[in-house]
Amino acid sequence: GRPNVGKSSLVNALIDKEKLIVSDIPGTTRDATSIEITYNDDKFLLIDTAGIRRRGKIRKKLEKFSVVRSLQATEQADVSVLLLNAEEGITKQDLHVADYILKNHGGLILALNKSDLLDKGEEVRDRILATVKRKFVFVPWAAAVFISAKNKKNVENILQIAAEIKAERNKRIETGKLNRFIIKTTLKHPPTTPSRILPKILYLTQVDVNPPHFIFFVNNEESFHFSYLRYLENQIRKEFGFWGTAIRMEMRGREDRKPRRKKKS
Repeated sequence: GRPNVGKSSLVNALIDKEKLIVSDIPGTTRDATSIEITYNDDKFLLIDTAGIRRRGKIRKKLEKFSVVRSLQATEQADVSVLLLNAEEGITKQDLHVADYILKNHGGLILALNKSDLLDKGEEVRDRILATVKRKFVFVPWAAAVFISAKNKKNVENILQIAAEIKAERNKRIETGKLNRFIIKTTLKHPPTTPSRILPKILYLTQVDVNPPHFIFFVNNEESFHFSYLRYLENQIRKEFGFWGTAIRMEMRGREDRKPRRKKKS
């Protein structure tokens, strides 16, 4: 998250110790700090990162190095917690960080940090959450939670949610189920294209986990519009879950006909 949004306070609340320097001065944490904890028999490696500011506001080489290390930490993490200042609202930089996590196919928790929100009624929290979801429309699968890092309220929920997201990231779907699903899905809403080649999905398989990685073998990948890929992702999530994590989707073209054999000379 941004500088001085409460990242170190959150980590301190999670470990219940003042191992990290907590200050009102933006930029107190200059490097990624790793701490291992156990919660409900699950082991977690918490990484507290330096604040990430817009490029135009990064002046010193040390700060630039710290930002690079922070972004690298999101690449290595199974789940990133994007801490948001619920009082100041969502900034463009918050959206940029979420987009970076999306592009690296990470898990994502949006943590709205403000103490008095937890004491407000459910209607108020629902209204704020709806606003956040509209801002982060490009990651509709992201988890969201209200916390108070300073007062150590609701922070344990982050660990519980992170464990659930990690389980989703490790989920593997059998190829048979995927292909029965893709037949049903394409019959319901067949792909269309302005090109001459009619797009056709030959079969679907999941090749990896953490993050979940799906490959669609098709007759011609260029025939598929990006909106249809979004439709397929939405249907995969509706059928199989993968809550809280990005998934990787790849299309590979394959000719319908086998290549002709060369004549012997």
